[in-house]
Amino acid sequence: MQTCPSCQHPLSSNGFYCSNCPQQIRCKNKDCYEILLPGAKGCVMCGTPIGEGHNGSASSNNGLLPAVMNTLKFVETSKGYSREIEASLSNEVGISWGGAAITAIVGGQMTPGKPPNSRSVIRDLSNAEPQQLSLFNDESGDENNKSTIDTVAQLPAAHGIDADKLKHIFRHNGEQLQLMETRLKAGNRLDAGRRLTYLVLLYSLDVDGREEIPRNELNDILKRVGLYDNNAIAWIGRSADLIVERDMVGLRLSGQEQARKVLAEVLDDKITGKWNLTTGATSRGSKSSAKSEEDSENSTKTSKRKNNVFSKEVESWVANWKPLASNIDFHAAIKDCTVIQKGLFGLWAIGKAISNPEIVVSSYKLKQFLYLGFGIKIDERHLERTLQAASGQGSLIKVQSGFQLLSPGLAEVERLTGFIQSNASTDESSENSGEV
Repeated sequence: MQTCPSCQHPLSSNGFYCSNCPQQIRCKNKDCYEILLPGAKGCVMCGTPIGEGHNGSASSNNGLLPAVMNTLKFVETSKGYSREIEASLSNEVGISWGGAAITAIVGGQMTPGKPPNSRSVIRDLSNAEPQQLSLFNDESGDENNKSTIDTVAQLPAAHGIDADKLKHIFRHNGEQLQLMETRLKAGNRLDAGRRLTYLVLLYSLDVDGREEIPRNELNDILKRVGLYDNNAIAWIGRSADLIVERDMVGLRLSGQEQARKVLAEVLDDKITGKWNLTTGATSRGSKSSAKSEEDSENSTKTSKRKNNVFSKEVESWVANWKPLASNIDFHAAIKDCTVIQKGLFGLWAIGKAISNPEIVVSSYKLKQFLYLGFGIKIDERHLERTLQAASGQGSLIKVQSGFQLLSPGLAEVERLTGFIQSNASTDESSENSGEV
């Protein structure tokens, strides 16, 4: 006959507890039913914890073991507002009440009451005020046998870093988000659309607690303030600061940083805008600079650009490149090359100038670099189409913001530059011999 590992008292053949010392001596898993080791916290054969049955439910143990508590948390967010309800249930209570308990908790229809015969009591109290509710009124006063549900009062929505500041920019009227601060400190129309996009997505993150929102929700507010156009659509689709997945859009980490920077500028009284959202006009003293910024962003609208405005970034590339090519006439060397060869050479030279061979360059800036650095004039649309046609064939690829040189293209350019440098050395030797 088997005996209790703790007190050596003879055991019955079908009991879970010792009749002499009320300790659990067998596993409650019906597929196991093995004798438990002394002092064990669970069955060594199947892993079932002491006090639990085969389905993980806590079993009655005459108060010897504390009930295992489970926390249920319900959060509902709608139109900028949220509510949160948290409940604690033991395994036994959760199983006996099942889905009815969760429905009652969420719906606010549970009232105090001791369920007869372990059956739930749910009453229709749709008009009742939220209150702290108790599943059981245990008249015995045994605290270990009580299971309570605590309802948490409605809480404000997710409170991010800049939630309070963003509430000065926007107001939610219960149906849609309204822009209250129209002074976005923008340089032009496109910049205003970008800034508003950053702020809307940051509001959704910090105030609503939503990492992504439907694309049509963003489009709606852009349309209502008159900033929804092809330029804004193109920027949203290609911006590295945004996550655009199917019909949802959100901020990447870099986008969050940029959005907080925009927010700080909008709230800074010392900063004045160059473009007025209300009138759609640019201030007189900033028209040329605003136009320059818009031109550099919108690389597909070449007919509206002014050829006498050059990107400061391109000018810095040219300044870095010229010392590297002081002894070679690259203009003469590449002026008769094909457009694709000129494009590849320009990408290579820019990478050399800034020590970044993997840089992505737009066709607009590449055209400017070829002109400022080598005196080579190319129509931007022709350059864009030519590089686009060659993209994916090995030499380069087209990415969202421009073109990137690949290893085969780099090798092709280096062969070309090697030939150019060889000819330059030959010409220099001939000149030196002639002087002698």
